[in-house]
Amino acid sequence: MGRHTGDRASTGTDTDGRPVNKTVEVAQDLAAAFERIKSVKGVYQQEITRGEAPDIYLYGTVEAISLPLVNKQAKEMVDTALVGSYNVNDEDAENFSKEPACVFNAGSFDIRNPRWEGYVQELAGLAAEGLGLETCELKAELDAMWLWTEGCDWPTPSLRVRKHGCRQTWAAKMLVILPSTHEGGEVTFTRNGNLDTWSTDGHRQSMICWHKDIKLEFKPPEKGNRLGLLYDLHVRRPLKYSQQRATHHSAVQAVQDAIEKYTVLVRNECIQETAFFLPLSTRIPKHTSQRPEQSSIGKHMLLPSDLAKVECFSEKGMDEVRGFETHIALAEVTARDKMTIYRAWGTKMVEHLDTEYLLQKVVDTQEGDNIGEQLRRLEGTKLDAELIPVVDAFNSDLTRMVTHQGDTEEHVFLKTTLCLLIHFEQLD
Repeated sequence: MGRHTGDRASTGTDTDGRPVNKTVEVAQDLAAAFERIKSVKGVYQQEITRGEAPDIYLYGTVEAISLPLVNKQAKEMVDTALVGSYNVNDEDAENFSKEPACVFNAGSFDIRNPRWEGYVQELAGLAAEGLGLETCELKAELDAMWLWTEGCDWPTPSLRVRKHGCRQTWAAKMLVILPSTHEGGEVTFTRNGNLDTWSTDGHRQSMICWHKDIKLEFKPPEKGNRLGLLYDLHVRRPLKYSQQRATHHSAVQAVQDAIEKYTVLVRNECIQETAFFLPLSTRIPKHTSQRPEQSSIGKHMLLPSDLAKVECFSEKGMDEVRGFETHIALAEVTARDKMTIYRAWGTKMVEHLDTEYLLQKVVDTQEGDNIGEQLRRLEGTKLDAELIPVVDAFNSDLTRMVTHQGDTEEHVFLKTTLCLLIHFEQLD
């Protein structure tokens, strides 16, 4: 978090002589509260831009499965399930519908791409981020392969941890939908009478995951076939979705409590109106920071955990708190660290100046230009370095520039970080 100052970082007092320790305290309270805000979703979907082919070999008559999956091979897979014992839901062929969807257990096929396991672990990390799971000891274990054929009359199977999986660490399911051109076949989830829908159609690879205590319905494709690999996600301390929701509500309340504390201090004239900056985890694309006219930072690029921080204001109705209107925006903040190395009296000397924080760019969270003059005028200003307690975000992936003049070297380290800018405007 940071506080805007006119020209330079504060040295311990506000412009009228008031101490800044109360402002620092508010900034730290806000930072601690926001640290608790996590993405809490029952279901999370991620489109995959960099796909990897698993190279699946199905034991029986099909053998190697070609992707994108075509109708002929899908029919061969169904025939293989009917004559064999590969279907883990119902091995009795008489109970199959005329066009069944099939579940092949993990022992009925082989994945031969050596890079696939690492790739799935990357997807598991995205799934954990999207669902709000902890990532400590995160592991994805293959459960089965699912095939839905066109118009199949087959319900979503009851989900359970795979046969030899550990129930104590089982947290969620993840379905990696492989390239298989199809239309329709939505995934639906009903909670408190509200119906949420996710689309899986098209031909690209995608991933959808859900907490183990969430029941989804997978509708059959209206045209084509859908093929996917199902994984169990294990973490060290799994929580039910309902438990995570309760924890999330408590975290959002902590944010509101910190804001209310700020409003009291402003009304009591202990501190001045302040703009705070919360470093986010989402990285700014290089082409965005180098050539800002070509693209824009916006809510669409935020990681799930950062998106949850933005959305917590509307979730709790914090657009206005105790007579203060809340303005939020996304901001690019650059940390500039300068170090000079020179020789004096035959000794190498190092001079290090305090880190400067410069607010480069401010955009509306909705990617528009409706940020208001009170935030627009902050662009190009320096931020109070003493009031940015979350400095770790600026300590990695630095860009270093070195210049030489005689026996003097000047090193400048730059790091631009995406921040959530929060400004509270007193209405009366």
